[in-house]
Amino acid sequence: MPTPKEAYAIVLGTAQDPEAEKAPGQLALGRALAEDVPGQPALTAGTTIGPAQLALLAGLDRIEIPVFAPVAVGLVTVDDALSGNETGEEMLLTPAGAALAAAVSRAGQLPIDMGATPPHAELHQAALRRAFDLAEIVCTLGGSPELLETSLRSLNGEFLFREVAQNPGADFSCALLEDGWWFGLPGDPAAAWLLFELYVRPFARRMAGHRDLDLPAVAVEWPAPFAASPIHRWRWARRENNRSARLSRPAADRAPDLAEAASAEGIVSLPPGDPTATALLFQTG
Repeated sequence: MPTPKEAYAIVLGTAQDPEAEKAPGQLALGRALAEDVPGQPALTAGTTIGPAQLALLAGLDRIEIPVFAPVAVGLVTVDDALSGNETGEEMLLTPAGAALAAAVSRAGQLPIDMGATPPHAELHQAALRRAFDLAEIVCTLGGSPELLETSLRSLNGEFLFREVAQNPGADFSCALLEDGWWFGLPGDPAAAWLLFELYVRPFARRMAGHRDLDLPAVAVEWPAPFAASPIHRWRWARRENNRSARLSRPAADRAPDLAEAASAEGIVSLPPGDPTATALLFQTG
């Protein structure tokens, strides 16, 4: 969106010389003619529209602007506790489904929770078809590899990969269908949420036209050594306090649990090989 030459813009400027006592007059708080920067974009494609952007658009007298529609993400949970006589339409609330629906919303996309189905091939396939009628991306939560493969083949899906060399991730898969993209996530809520944030979130945001895809990250320090591992591990974690760079020690040697996820500040990367002194904490909050 180019800035009209006639428009005025409120400009907050600072001195480029760090030793200057005050900003130059033309860059100080005040009004500056937009003709000083004719033709430069006021907002570029992929910008998330927030309060500041809305104020700018109002100042440019833009009543309507083209935007990307959020991506619809369908969620289908496989619940082994359900009997084979269930219809799969009861919209049963599950921990994994609730966690993923909230994560989809926070990623700026539209969650469509299809509820829980029993581990029955025909019912699972029917739930997937309903989900793909409404969504461009469908995530299944739980289910055996045999059930998922049977359902995907019935929908003419093609697996792109069936696992990732990390923990958690051994039961994470992706497939391409005629009607959209499918991601197979584990039934464990903490692991499913973690994998969604790492892989599905940036994928959905890219489809929705966002420029900022990755989670913000901060450097952290390990409080104590942890056992080396041949594969990459990801864990829910938090810092000792908001201002500290020191990490409260994550449980590196076991899969994350829901209590850790609920109290976490984000996801920490534990690379393979010998422990290192520093790491990155990808913030989800």
